[in-house]
Amino acid sequence: MVNEIINWVSRRRSKLMIFKVDFEKAFDTLNWNFLDDIMRQMGFGQVWRKWIKGCLNSSYTSVLVNGSPTQEFKVGKGVRQGDPLSPFLFLIVAEALSVAIEEAIEGGTFNGVRVGNDPLIVSHFQFADDVIFLGEWSYMNLKNLLRILRCFHIGSGLKVYLSKSALYGVGVSRNEVDWMASTLKCTPGSLPFNYLGLPVGDNMSISCHWSPIIEKVQKRLSSWKARCLSICGRLTLVKSVLGGSAEDRNISWVAWKQIMADRFMGGLGIGSLLASNLSLLGKWWWRFHTEPDALWRQVISSIHGSCARLNSNRDSIKGSGSSTRMWKDVWFGSQSLDQIYPRLFSLALDKDCSVQQWVSATSENRDLWRRDLFLGREMEDLENFDSVIMGLSLQDGVDGWTWSLDTSGSFKVSILRSCIDSLDLSRSDPVTIWNELIPKKVNIFFWRLTRNRLPTKTNLVDKGIDLHTVLCSFCDDYCESSDHIFIECKMVKPI
Repeated sequence: MVNEIINWVSRRRSKLMIFKVDFEKAFDTLNWNFLDDIMRQMGFGQVWRKWIKGCLNSSYTSVLVNGSPTQEFKVGKGVRQGDPLSPFLFLIVAEALSVAIEEAIEGGTFNGVRVGNDPLIVSHFQFADDVIFLGEWSYMNLKNLLRILRCFHIGSGLKVYLSKSALYGVGVSRNEVDWMASTLKCTPGSLPFNYLGLPVGDNMSISCHWSPIIEKVQKRLSSWKARCLSICGRLTLVKSVLGGSAEDRNISWVAWKQIMADRFMGGLGIGSLLASNLSLLGKWWWRFHTEPDALWRQVISSIHGSCARLNSNRDSIKGSGSSTRMWKDVWFGSQSLDQIYPRLFSLALDKDCSVQQWVSATSENRDLWRRDLFLGREMEDLENFDSVIMGLSLQDGVDGWTWSLDTSGSFKVSILRSCIDSLDLSRSDPVTIWNELIPKKVNIFFWRLTRNRLPTKTNLVDKGIDLHTVLCSFCDDYCESSDHIFIECKMVKPI
């Protein structure tokens, strides 16, 4: 959202103030009384608040002096680092700052940035203690923001570390940013900058701007660790990070597409990155159409307008049909009705009516067409069209979206990913029956054995590896093949 807003402001040649806040020891300075008061105002019960107080009051700490801890003493503020409850308690306090900013905007004390053609005002983004403020570029606007943060510090104990907080300007000169920052005693910054580990202010459609992220991920992938893992461990590593080293040129025993295929298709079930990427993108498309009140959706809609409708393969309407356009929305099959019946669409009197309005007009025998339809193709289209309308089952409530690939009607990334993989990855025979009662590495061993993909001497020679002999290491009578080692060898038969 921050990138979208910066790009939008830059295209309009407007000015934008971005203030990235750094709270000084945020988790350690939180005021317990302030937290309790916010919880009371949010409607938490007295018993619940008493439990939370008990969790906070039970904390003790000590100080390391020359490497040795001193006697423990009771803590009077803050939340414990690493406690799974701490982030939630911090978010409750952060909610107070969000409400204060919204009230300041309503009172005209602070001016956010107006986004898009709709009157949508965006003022701040919060992720735990990482906060970014966006607003009108002016000295008084930033000064009032610092006053709000000062009041928040007095109440909550969360103090802004001005020397580590950065001020950025979009559409303003570098000298103006430096002057504003020095006046308010914060650090001047320049685009792009990192927020939540990702670059902000760059054109991310250019591939080179992703290089720092790719390098950061590559540094975390230690290829030497993968070499020390068992085959089962390597499978788990590949599923999670696709680790490896470009410097090593090892023998490829199984085609990568077979490895990626699901188990019922004869693979190891790793799945493809293409399917994962498309499924996750599909998730955001789904959320765009099912979460109209989400801030990110409002920002995208205000800047880019209503994006293309999601093709959800619906064959029914979930709701009254009042907010679903009869002709232009995809609510029947995989196309909108104006594409399925272009002749009828050109003859319709109201091309923007809702499904509910069309059904009501049909039941009341009102005129729906500009002229009488001709015999032949137009009447055939009308018969098919009427069968669609007659099969409708409208219900009370707001229109929604249903996902036809799952009986629950809800979108699931895993299901879409499996569907894409089943179309893209070929089935490989034979299919190994996995036994869940034995270690996974043994299953993988048999999976390789059934495909004759073990590093036997005959297989190594076929791969171009020079060996001094291809005879069996046990009996030294026959070539060392998979069939010989596991079935025919006289040393193996008794076992």
